[in-house]
Amino acid sequence: MMEGSMNTRYAPEMPSGSGKPDKRVGRERMQAQALMPRLLNLWLDLCFNNRIIRAKSRCAAFIRDARGQGTTEYAILVGVIVVIAIIAISLFRPKLEELWNAVADGINNL
Repeated sequence: MMEGSMNTRYAPEMPSGSGKPDKRVGRERMQAQALMPRLLNLWLDLCFNNRIIRAKSRCAAFIRDARGQGTTEYAILVGVIVVIAIIAISLFRPKLEELWNAVADGINNL
């Protein structure tokens, strides 16, 4: 750019002697203004897509995370043992009552 000339992006150049702005600069400005919404939409799409990608990667990391897996397995195992114990006690209740009474009588006779 020469000294003394204006920046064509912000002010159209005046051709020497005509006194009218150059039409090319006006077209460039209109093209730039038409391009701005497209760039804004592209930028918003990239930001939104980036958030979706980050959310997906966080979900995948959560699913792959193995911390606490052993604790969960032990809790399931204890639950199964409790259920088996309840079923066994309910099935063998009369025999257990006889055994309990025999032990209680033996203690009382001491």
